Amino acid sequence: MDSTPTPPPSNEPPVAWQPAPRRDPDRRGFDLSDFLTFRYLITPGFISAIYAIGAVLITLYALASISNAGVVGALIFLIIGNIWWRIVLEFVMVLFRINDSLASIDRRGGGM
Repeated sequence: MDSTPTPPPSNEPPVAWQPAPRRDPDRRGFDLSDFLTFRYLITPGFISAIYAIGAVLITLYALASISNAGVVGALIFLIIGNIWWRIVLEFVMVLFRINDSLASIDRRGGGM
């Protein structure tokens, strides 16, 4: 009779999902497989340019609407429009930062 104890059965079902294979941390650069599996995100790099373009368009529209809405209406649109545009894009950036934080936790903890 074998004297080694057997571990108790686990109550959790086996997990079919496996984390992505670990990359060499010294390896830098573009990896097509990361791009195709959406582990590498390109949108955060565009957010600053999108913000600048949107802010310029909001400002131009506010200046163009001075004749229709008056100076006060255009000034209100200029301020509220640019603040709202900034809040929307900050929310998008928060989502990407959450993704980065979760990826960092995954790298340190080794996945599930």
